[in-house]
Amino acid sequence: MLLSIIIPVYNVEKYLGRCVRSVVAALPDDTEYEVLLIDDGSTDSSGELCDALCDQYSCVVTVHKANGGLSDARNTGLRMAKGKYVGFIDSDDFWLGNVVEAFQSCLQKYPDVDIFHFGYQETYDDEQEKVDTSHVEDWEKFDKVSAFQDYLCGEHQITRMAWDKIYKRSLFEGVEYPRGYLAEDYGCTYRLLMKAEVIVRDPAPYYGYFQRGDSIMRTKSAKLIMDEYQLGCLSFRECYDFPAYRNLRTEIVSDLVYLTMKTYVRLQPFREQPEAAAVRKAATHTCRKHLLSHTFFRTKVLQVLFLFARPLYTWIITGKGGTWVGQKAS
Repeated sequence: MLLSIIIPVYNVEKYLGRCVRSVVAALPDDTEYEVLLIDDGSTDSSGELCDALCDQYSCVVTVHKANGGLSDARNTGLRMAKGKYVGFIDSDDFWLGNVVEAFQSCLQKYPDVDIFHFGYQETYDDEQEKVDTSHVEDWEKFDKVSAFQDYLCGEHQITRMAWDKIYKRSLFEGVEYPRGYLAEDYGCTYRLLMKAEVIVRDPAPYYGYFQRGDSIMRTKSAKLIMDEYQLGCLSFRECYDFPAYRNLRTEIVSDLVYLTMKTYVRLQPFREQPEAAAVRKAATHTCRKHLLSHTFFRTKVLQVLFLFARPLYTWIITGKGGTWVGQKAS
């Protein structure tokens, strides 16, 4: 089997049908593809809808499990997947175009591709626009070093998200999405980039990232911010010691420092919670520790402001109005 598409499902009865239909429409009519619906203990009618979609489409397989969160659902799908390659789609999102056709074209040109990375666009309604798939001349090939360099501080063509990529399934050997965390992509994507040799990116926006007002990523919380911080720090520590990234240590340390300071500011609405005090202490320690390290000049200026003129630092990077002006898109 060539490709398995994993769709975690939890209380998305309003959106699931649209999601699955957009995926099935992109699959050639053969037995080389499967769509795995992982019902993560839904309490609405999503589970019944999964079964109905399974009956309707021969390529759809449904698994019902106790609630364990998004990471656990993805990991379950990975254990079940039969495809040489795997992809993910969140159940409230949908494909805007035929990403499978683009992926097949990529395999013809780059048969050794480990990750096929494509573009996305935010959507705010139910429209499923078609996109132009004839962007072969725009494809860009990365190796593990150039991909990670872009991931850190380049043009951000390489994202941390799980759902804008198709992966060789063997990359997940020994790699899982961390359970119990929000923003779990922070704890997995960098490990896949460390193992990949060939990453190809097609900028065409095949993925519709649906903006729900009640989604986890749009409802900021202290836990979400802290999970991003903790997983980010872990990733920087691992990448710093990775031999292939030895020449990227300035970028890694700069981003570690920046992440810590950024988290301090993002936690200000929750300043009365214990997490804020812990990050304030960690940020001060990190800035002092790396003040004389090899970091970018702009980062070093912000470190000095953070340590010795924190109100000015906060005022500058929040753009006066409280909106974070970051060094790196998240």
